[in-house]
Amino acid sequence: MPAAQAAEAEANAPAGPAAEQAESTKLYVPGGEARKKIIKAARAEQGIKHAAANELWMASDLRASYLSEMSPSEMKKRRFM
Repeated sequence: MPAAQAAEAEANAPAGPAAEQAESTKLYVPGGEARKKIIKAARAEQGIKHAAANELWMASDLRASYLSEMSPSEMKKRRFM
């Protein structure tokens, strides 16, 4: 029965812009799935190298939103400051 509930919850998950907004409200996770998705998509769509795709991640609004939610002490700990 729990598997059916999990499948139902997944089916009711938001899609499109709502899903992107839900993803942007999550806390920053170093090397997380969001970074990997952006890099993989950039490499596939634009045919660029990993380093160039990583530069896109570094300048992305999603990364900026993650960092804006971080406390100054956490940013210092992770060497963003």
